[in-house]
Formats: sequence, structure tokens, C-alpha cells
Amino acid sequence: MLTAADMKRLVKLGVTAEALSVIAEIVERHAAETPTVTREIMTPAERSRKYRQKHKSTVTPTVTAKSDDHPDSVTPSPRPPSLTLVKSEENKGFEEVSKKKDTENARDEKAAERAALFDKLWAIFPKRAGNNPKNKARLKFVTLLRHGVNTDTVTDGALRYKQFCDATGKTGTEKVQQMITWLNQAGWETDYGTSNAPTKLPVDWEPSEDTLVDLMQRGFTEAEILHELELFKTYHAARGTMMADWNAEFVNRMLKVRSYKNERRN
Repeated sequence: MLTAADMKRLVKLGVTAEALSVIAEIVERHAAETPTVTREIMTPAERSRKYRQKHKSTVTPTVTAKSDDHPDSVTPSPRPPSLTLVKSEENKGFEEVSKKKDTENARDEKAAERAALFDKLWAIFPKRAGNNPKNKARLKFVTLLRHGVNTDTVTDGALRYKQFCDATGKTGTEKVQQMITWLNQAGWETDYGTSNAPTKLPVDWEPSEDTLVDLMQRGFTEAEILHELELFKTYHAARGTMMADWNAEFVNRMLKVRSYKNERRN
């Protein structure tokens, strides 16, 4: 808007009254169309706080469709993760799945190995009449292995126990311990003294090489030895004789046969 001083200066410059009227009208219209800009006066502390608030978040706002209730609503849009971060997370997940699968496979292989060892032990252990809970024995056996008990030591002990039961006639009776009891009592550490225990004559028994040499040095022929061997095996198998040393018993038989033949000749 033109002031009185402005109009006096224009008159001195030769501007007519009609021209002044047009200029004043233009200035007023321009002033009405141009918004008034006011500068906000803030203290240094307020300017510092406003700057911090402006740069506090790196989230880029995304303007959403305006609603009747919130015409000026703005929804912040999170920054998308970088490609490197996405790949790192994918690799981490794959490694975890792979490690879990390897652990499960190793566990399955270990379980299969222990099952095979138990089956071997069960086959060696002397047969028993009556109850002999297999599952309880298996669980106990696995527990022993986890505590570091040597498998061969347990198996060897079971074999000695079987030989003892065979020699004493306990096999197949209720006198044989249940395997769970035998394992609980660490039966593999027991000395059953099977080396000198009497046993029945095995079906496939044959004299030792030293026994055959001894008989030949005493003057027995191979035909005599074979003949008496068949009679010897048939006799003791039928009677279930128990002997601690079958080789010594066979030698004694051969000597008795010779003595009997000599007596008959005389």
C-alpha cells in the first residue's frame, strides 16, 4: 500500500493524479494476493531443540490417503533392510538347520550302533527260563555305555558267565540271572573260574594235538585212537558227564583199554 510520502515523491516526478490512482489500485491488489510472511522468533535453546527433533529420526514419512477423521495423517515407512543383511540372515538360518540335521543324524547313528552292541550281548548271554525283561536290560546297557563302560569288557564278562552256566548246568533254568540284575551288579567283573570248572563234552570235541602226539608216543596207532574216540564221545554224550579236562580223561580211557586188552591176552 502506498504511503502519503510515496505519493508526494511520485507527484514531484510528474506522475498525474489518474496515474497515481491506478498505481495505488495495483499495489493494493498485489498486497491482497501475496500472503504475509511472518518470521518466528525463537531463542537459541528453542532453535537447538527444534533442530534435534528434525534430525532425530531417519524414517522417511510416507503420506497416505487422507481420511475424513485425519485429513493430514502421515504414516512413517520403515527403511527396507539392506541386501547384505537379508543374505546374512538367510545364511544363518540355513546353517542352523544344517547343524540341527547333522546332530540328529549323528544321534541316530549312535543309537543304531548301541542297538547292535546290545543285540550282540543278548545273543551271548545265557538263556534263562522265566521272565527276562529285555527293554529294561537295553536301557541299563545304554546307560552304562554313556558312563564310559567298555563294551568289550561287558561282552567278555557275559561270555564267561555263559560258560559258567553251561558248566554248572544252569543254562535254560531260572538259576540264570536276569540280564538287568546281572548288569546292575556289574556281573562282568565277577571271576567265574571257568578255566577249571567241569563241563559237558562238546558235540564237536576233538583231542588236542598234544594229546594225539602223547598217545602215539605211547604206542597207539591212528586207527586205535579214532575207534576209541567215537566210543568215548558216544558214551559221555549219552550220560551228560561233567569233566574239567576232557583230554586227560581221553588219555586215561586209552590206557584202560590197553590194560584191559593185555589182561585178556594173559
